[in-house]
Order: sequence, then C-alpha cells, then structure tokens
Amino acid sequence: SLNVSLVIPDVQVYLEETQPKHRTRTKRNFEKDNSSDDLEYKYDEYNSAANINKELYRLSRQYPLLTRLISIGQTHAKRTLCVMEITSLKGNKRTKPVVWVDGGMHAREWITITSAMYLIKQLLEGYNVNPQITELLDNVK
Repeated sequence: SLNVSLVIPDVQVYLEETQPKHRTRTKRNFEKDNSSDDLEYKYDEYNSAANINKELYRLSRQYPLLTRLISIGQTHAKRTLCVMEITSLKGNKRTKPVVWVDGGMHAREWITITSAMYLIKQLLEGYNVNPQITELLDNVK
C-alpha cells in the first residue's frame, strides 16, 4: 500500500503566485543582460528563461575549452534558443559519438530544464576531477 499526499494542487497557480513577473526581453537587452556574472542561478527551483540563458552564457565563459554555446533560433516570443555542446579537446570531434540531453520540450516541464542544467554543471565541474566524467567528455560529444 502506497501513501500519497498532494502537496501542491496546481503548480501553475503556485508559480504565478510565488514568482516575480518577468519583463519581455528584446534581443538587444537579452545580450546586455547576459553580460553580467552576478547572477546566482538556483538549481533547485524554477528559473526564468532569461536566468537559464544567463547561466548558460556564464558557464560557457567559465569553461571555454569544454563548451560551445550555439543559438538555434528564437521562440515565438522572440527569446533566444540555445544549445550547449560539451566535449573536451581530446579526440576527433567529428567522429565522437553524440549524446543529446533535452530540457523544456513541453510547457510546464520546468523540472526537465533544471535537470538538464544540473547535468551540465556536474559535467563541467567534474571534468579533470572525476575520472568517469573526464573519460566521458574525452570520448563523447
């Protein structure tokens, strides 16, 4: 027998009531906003699209030899869509197998973005520290 309890009956309503309203970003102020490293990204809670992109930019600047940040277009709301490639300089990038991790494919799935961002952080911080992560990034793109 499994005991189940409902903690938050409607996550959307909860987020709307507890999260600050975010202004829409134009391309110009998006790039300006992403130039600052003073952001403290929260890996255990909801983050706005602007904060997610800021963290991706920060990580790409902090780990330039392991990352490549690629803009793949814009959302309907004119938000930049980014992909981060993570791999080491070892091996041939053209022949390395590829692993694709996706977060945020569907609306209301904020935890998938958080999970993908946490994985990115662990891979980058673990390179040359954790032998398994180092081997993975040396052999996979």
